[in-house]
Amino acid sequence: MVGKRAESVLEIRAYIKGRSLLGLKPVDIHCEICDIYGQGQMSYMTICRWVARFKSGHQQLKDAAHTGRPATTTTIHNIKIIRHSWKKTQGTLSGS
Repeated sequence: MVGKRAESVLEIRAYIKGRSLLGLKPVDIHCEICDIYGQGQMSYMTICRWVARFKSGHQQLKDAAHTGRPATTTTIHNIKIIRHSWKKTQGTLSGS
């Protein structure tokens, strides 16, 4: 994650950490987050996972590093493949 979304996620995780350390239940934390940040900012299940992590002693707000290749990669080669595929699809749809 990069930019504003990453900052807000870390901010929400810090809020979850603090509230869970005070003994609030995930459902109550979720309601507060929806009130503060708006509906859909973080799912109830995600909040449950982070509460469990913090209660087990996990202190980091950031996700652990993952091995393997990234889920998405933007390269010139990938862009050309997508453009070629898109042109092909447009030709098929227009009957050419």
